[in-house]
Amino acid sequence: MTTTPDTWTGYTPQDLAWYAENLADDEWAVHVVGPDEVHTHVNPDLDEDDPANPLFTEASAHAFAAKVREFNAWYHAKWPNEDAPNLIPTVFHRGVPVEPAGDGT
Repeated sequence: MTTTPDTWTGYTPQDLAWYAENLADDEWAVHVVGPDEVHTHVNPDLDEDDPANPLFTEASAHAFAAKVREFNAWYHAKWPNEDAPNLIPTVFHRGVPVEPAGDGT
């Protein structure tokens, strides 16, 4: 069984410098490779200024990343021949990529 890494290793030093600068004010964020999206709030379907859409905490950022990995695995298992991008999430803390703590989620 192949698992998706918790932190995407394809970032260049320039990429990491960009994230360090541009996400420095965001305590927790998740970058999803594939659609190239950065999320800072728990629910990507709600507006960021919606009071029902809180900022990520450490736990919710890692939980969001785990859900992205689960969806990616499900999608590619269901449609293995479809040419779809891999969705690879990376959790950032103040612009620095971090690994999940402890339980791997």
